[in-house]
Amino acid sequence: MNQPETDTRNVHGARCTWWDAISESKTGAHGLPGCPHCGGVLYEVATEAQWWEAIDRHDKHEPGYRALMEWARGNCYPNFDTLKRAYALYKKLEKDPDIKELLNGGVEGAEEIAFRMKKMTSR
Repeated sequence: MNQPETDTRNVHGARCTWWDAISESKTGAHGLPGCPHCGGVLYEVATEAQWWEAIDRHDKHEPGYRALMEWARGNCYPNFDTLKRAYALYKKLEKDPDIKELLNGGVEGAEEIAFRMKKMTSR
């Protein structure tokens, strides 16, 4: 979405897990900011600093929440349970040195990652 560079709002999905700066959103229904992946409506906070303050408060009650939300930035999942499962799988895959190299390599390793994920989930 084309917002002025001084727009400090941080937005997050009302019906998905996507979150980021408002400048990363797209114009959704009725001209409102929307998730760039699913087009869902977004909630907003005034600044990213306020976003992280809320995340850090929650992290005190659910350790590891901040790390999850750092990883989740820019990712759209239909619900929080799916996001948590994807993150758990990522953390599991990250421990495998071959997979870690593929994860850091971007798209080139996507087919190999998909193959290994399928293999892991079929056990």
